[in-house]
Amino acid sequence: MTRRRIGKNEYCVTRQAKDFNNKASELAKGIEIAGSLGRLRQDIWNKYGSLQAWGQKSDKLIKEFKQTNPPSLYQVAYKPWERTFQSVIDDIHAVQEAARSFVVRKIYRNFVPESKIVQGKKEVVQETSFRAELISALKTTKFLDYPLLKRWVRQEYHRGRTWVNNQIVLDASDCTITRSGSIVTISLPGKPISKNRYERISLQFKCGRVKPTGRLRIIFDGNEVKLCYPKILIKTENNNTSIIGIDKGYTEGFYGSDNVVYADGIGRLMTLATDRRHSKGTKRQKLWALSRKNPHSKIKQCNLGNENQKKSETKIRATLRTKIRAGVHQIFNNHKQIVCEDLSQPIRNKRCDPAEVPSAKERAPRQRKSKKINRRLAAWCKGELQQAIDQVSSASSIGGDAD
Repeated sequence: MTRRRIGKNEYCVTRQAKDFNNKASELAKGIEIAGSLGRLRQDIWNKYGSLQAWGQKSDKLIKEFKQTNPPSLYQVAYKPWERTFQSVIDDIHAVQEAARSFVVRKIYRNFVPESKIVQGKKEVVQETSFRAELISALKTTKFLDYPLLKRWVRQEYHRGRTWVNNQIVLDASDCTITRSGSIVTISLPGKPISKNRYERISLQFKCGRVKPTGRLRIIFDGNEVKLCYPKILIKTENNNTSIIGIDKGYTEGFYGSDNVVYADGIGRLMTLATDRRHSKGTKRQKLWALSRKNPHSKIKQCNLGNENQKKSETKIRATLRTKIRAGVHQIFNNHKQIVCEDLSQPIRNKRCDPAEVPSAKERAPRQRKSKKINRRLAAWCKGELQQAIDQVSSASSIGGDAD
């Protein structure tokens, strides 16, 4: 099934649907198939997780992999096997592209651009920077012929592995989808019964009045299961004309060049969450020490669980995400473009002033303060700030810039 091309005024999001009254037997069958596909994922990452898939298309790799690892080896149908292979190769290519982008940044920082002289109607290159040749070599494994590029790729790209064994990837055309009201039933192939015959697994999801299309991903989480499917949306028109520069902060999300604070209060929320986590962690450590001294006690079983902690962290992340997205939407409601700083790289030539180095008498209290500051800065959600800008700008007809 060929994927639909996304137009210039469209963007794709991922929607989730919860399960609806699924039988335990059907869930057990689905979990078994997901486990088999998990072994397939591990084999794909073990073979192509290094540089075997660098610059290679999935159509060429799937023929090679099918000869040694056919679907019958994993006791699954061909379509789930094929979609899982394509999904894993796409993940590997995404990781490689991320490493390639960092290497390209290093190339641009270390090699000056070409200087051109215009003589009449012709452009004569006076000096070459070697930049274009290095960037083109990164598209294939030709970069191995350049020791500098080889070292940079080795620094940025590390061999990947996976332990995911709870997902089934399918296209909408690979399974039977029926909708009754807001309930969608997906019937997919399971274990083989005989040649070209497979048992059917029926799972129900509450999708609303939407019939999922495109690439589907069924994820099993304990006794629950959810469905992830793509949705194409139309970009909103941004008729503003002004450009704003913003600074990312800890106490507030953004401080604009128009002297307006956006996403205010996230610093207090992160500080309270960090201090509470630290205080609770020290107390849990004492209980952990007592449980080690008394192995037969029920301290570990009754007092050292993490279910409530997971719920609390999820609620904090959702609150932070809501505040940040509201601030970014407020910016785009009043301005056309955003110019912001890039915090993905360390700041060059950032050195401590010798006059600020504490003396021996002052060193102890400053160390205690530094630990607290480092603990709070480690919880700074600067990645969520940048992700909010990227995603909200992609939903608008005008994007944001980063300097």
